[in-house]
Amino acid sequence: MEVNREDGRTQNQLRPLACSRNILHRAHGSASWSQGDTKVLAAVYGPKAGTRKNENPEKACIEVVWKPKTGQIGC
Repeated sequence: MEVNREDGRTQNQLRPLACSRNILHRAHGSASWSQGDTKVLAAVYGPKAGTRKNENPEKACIEVVWKPKTGQIGC
């Protein structure tokens, strides 16, 4: 006997998926992804000239900032 989840899906069904790109106008690139109530928004800003002393322009620096719906912002 197969038991359905609270949202009516069976055990082997995924939540609905959606994906879009280039949704933010001021970013150099952006995308959104969602699966059910989980939503992710990603943006790329750059490249830009290095601002730190002795920074190597041949290497990349990536800063990731996440802002969950609840809880603290992380970096």
